Amino acid sequence: MKHQFAFFTSALFMLSGKPSFAQTVQTARVTAAEIYMNDVAQVYREATLNLKKGIRTVVIAGIEGQLIDQNSVAVEIYPKGQVIRIFPPAEVECKDDDICREFQRQLERLQSEIQQDRLELEKLTTAEKILIQNANVTNSQNLNLNLLRESINYFRTETAMLTDAKHKRKTQIDEKQQKIQELQAKIQSRNRYLQTHVRNYSALVEVPQDGQYQIGISHLIKGINWRLQQEIDIDETEKHAIVRNLAEVRLTTEERWEDAELTLINKSFDLSGKPIEFRPLRAVFFRPSPVMTIDVAPVRTQRMAETAQKILANEDVEAEQFDISSMIEETIDGETFRLSGKYRLSKDTPLTKELYRDTLPVQLKYQIFPYVETKAQILAICHTKVHVLRLNPSVIRLNGRAVGIESNPLFLSDDSVQIRLGTVNYITAIRKRQNLYSSRSFLGSSKKDTYEYSIQVTNRRNSDVTVTVIDRIPVSTDSRIEVKFKKKGQVEPDKQGMLRWEITLQPGLSRTLEYGFEIIYPKDKVIELIEDGIENAKTSVPR
Repeated sequence: MKHQFAFFTSALFMLSGKPSFAQTVQTARVTAAEIYMNDVAQVYREATLNLKKGIRTVVIAGIEGQLIDQNSVAVEIYPKGQVIRIFPPAEVECKDDDICREFQRQLERLQSEIQQDRLELEKLTTAEKILIQNANVTNSQNLNLNLLRESINYFRTETAMLTDAKHKRKTQIDEKQQKIQELQAKIQSRNRYLQTHVRNYSALVEVPQDGQYQIGISHLIKGINWRLQQEIDIDETEKHAIVRNLAEVRLTTEERWEDAELTLINKSFDLSGKPIEFRPLRAVFFRPSPVMTIDVAPVRTQRMAETAQKILANEDVEAEQFDISSMIEETIDGETFRLSGKYRLSKDTPLTKELYRDTLPVQLKYQIFPYVETKAQILAICHTKVHVLRLNPSVIRLNGRAVGIESNPLFLSDDSVQIRLGTVNYITAIRKRQNLYSSRSFLGSSKKDTYEYSIQVTNRRNSDVTVTVIDRIPVSTDSRIEVKFKKKGQVEPDKQGMLRWEITLQPGLSRTLEYGFEIIYPKDKVIELIEDGIENAKTSVPR
């Protein structure tokens, strides 16, 4: 079987003026899209239609998406069809839009119903007046007491029924008027949307004989975007982090896509003042081509070039030359993801698709700052494949539970990364001051304050845990103030006054850590300890 393709871009054939000749109106479905990070996409559409032999105008109606440049529109028709001209996209009026027409029909129906309701309300009002007149006549007659009582009860019942019916009818009218206002607002909103996002595309085509043809359109539009998200899962062994990289694709127009092939490009489309560069329609009509390996690429590149020349010359091409496996994907700058399968997409149903995943070896580390909080913080330390991690993952899970919901949960360095997983309540530390009431003494012209602390660390987990306990002593910034550390155990403060214990606790056991320090300062001075907190974990002593 042989195919012949007509391949033209609007840069050569886009002309002004209104389409003429016999017209065929058709809608086109989205078959593929190449989506950039900045709400820009090149969208491919396809329609099947029956055409008579000769020249005629084909109108593809109701194409949604804010067109960036009409020069990005390309059209082709096959088999053996020819595109003569591409007309500028035309605005769509409300009367030509299915959604807008439906709103108008609902509006007209409600307006007709309100007219009927008002007529019924007038009838009820007239009946009420007649009933009141009859009641007055009855009261003026000389009736016996029982008959008069029955007449009054009758008129009261009928009057109540008429009043209730009038109230219900007025309520119905009010409700329908409210619906009319809502419909009018929807029609105005739809009209604005049509003016900015919907166009009819037209092309003058020539076909050699009566029959069924396929027409395709490619254009560059705004109205669809995607972003790369990352999820990190620490598995049950707590030795591996599974990094899942996800694409979230959102359609912001009112259109619904069915069975569309998606290619995601991890960069922004260049919308600067220079001429727009866009990808033309593929030689194989709207069919994505796989990337070829190096060993066969030169041969197939030559075959593709020869085939393209035949297409442009409007010559017959052997079907086997268009085998998808023989085509080469056009190179795109930046990272590109071609999603397997076909997808449904709408404004209300965004698409989330996993692109790829990595598995990183991690080591869990527990640390606790007892002067700040009693719960231990948990970190996942990774030393390999650090480059695959993003600074702001969308979610981090530990054993299936979402943790680490912080603005900046990752700390990157040249050779490692720390993933903050939040706090755990099964490792705790209670910090207490021991000598609260007998801590001050005098040495000549100086005073000495003594501080002694104990930290009780408890492991309530059912396995051994190694935890780093971090505390601190004051750091003097005044030569008249001296801070002396009282050694207790195998720990020494660093230059910032930080103390670190690395301890291993068995399940259900506790351990007590102790330390102390002395502050010596002039007798006529008063000092106050200021704790800066966890960020710099340091204590200063003011003058």
